[in-house]
Amino acid sequence: INDDQQIIYSPIIAFLHRDLDEYASYKRIRTKNAIIELSDRHLIHHRYDGFIWAEKLIKNDEILVLSSKNTNKTNWEKILDITDVNKQGLMAPLTEQGTIIVNNIHVSCYALVKSHTIGHFALAPYRWYHRLFGQMSDNNNTTPILTYANILLQFFKNLPIAKDIIF
Repeated sequence: INDDQQIIYSPIIAFLHRDLDEYASYKRIRTKNAIIELSDRHLIHHRYDGFIWAEKLIKNDEILVLSSKNTNKTNWEKILDITDVNKQGLMAPLTEQGTIIVNNIHVSCYALVKSHTIGHFALAPYRWYHRLFGQMSDNNNTTPILTYANILLQFFKNLPIAKDIIF
């Protein structure tokens, strides 16, 4: 979804995390027309609070859902149920827009940070590099982006103010 709230195609340029063998805990979030599973600290589009961590959602909160695969429209749908599940496989694709539609639900590409805007800003140099020079390596290899993201994460974790603003 672009800045004009239009659904557009935004290619996956890298994976912030990709491990198909690892097991992880997820929140299974169900609305009338969609179900998604994402980690507690993955950002999801909330009607009134923008992008928030999945762990902050409660029943009856509203999230942005694609109306139909055949339309370019979205609706706010109430969450009917949230359950904890353990599943195999981790994936966090990075798109140019920094958002993605997964199982018809609008989510951020970012996790761990409290703010989608901060996450998107922090990864801007990686997106710029990608635009100028193309892919650093095979898209299935997460090493270049993980190295960059981990350096940023370690740097900001050591800033006293970061705990309140970023994490």
